Amino acid sequence: TAAVNAESRRRAKANHTATHLLQSALRRVLGEEVSQAGSLVTFERLRFDFNSPRAPTVDELAMLEGLVNGWIGDGIDLSMGEMPIADAKEKGATAMFGEKYGDVVRVVDVPGVSMELCGGT
Repeated sequence: TAAVNAESRRRAKANHTATHLLQSALRRVLGEEVSQAGSLVTFERLRFDFNSPRAPTVDELAMLEGLVNGWIGDGIDLSMGEMPIADAKEKGATAMFGEKYGDVVRVVDVPGVSMELCGGT
C-alpha cells in the first residue's frame, strides 16, 4: 500500500505556505501590480516566478526576506477552507495569475498577511 512520508509532506506544506507569504510580501514592498507567474514547490525548496515592472533593489530584497521570515517566526495559524468563489471574492481573497477557478474554491488565509485562492499542494 502507498504511504505518505509525514516529514516530506510537512516540508512541502511549509514551502507551499511560503509561496503565499512571498506573494504578499512582494505586493507590499514592490506594489499591487506584482503578480505571480508560476511556482515550483518541492520538499527541499520553492521557486516563485513573478511579474513586476522593475527588479527589487538590494534594500527591498532585505525587506522581503524580513517580512517573510518575520511572519514565519510569528507562527501565525493559517486556515484553509472551501467556499463559493463569490464568497471568497467578497471576503477579499486574491486570485492568482489568470487561473481558472470553479464555482467552489479553496482559500488559504494567513490572518493579517494573506488570503488567496489556492490550488493546493
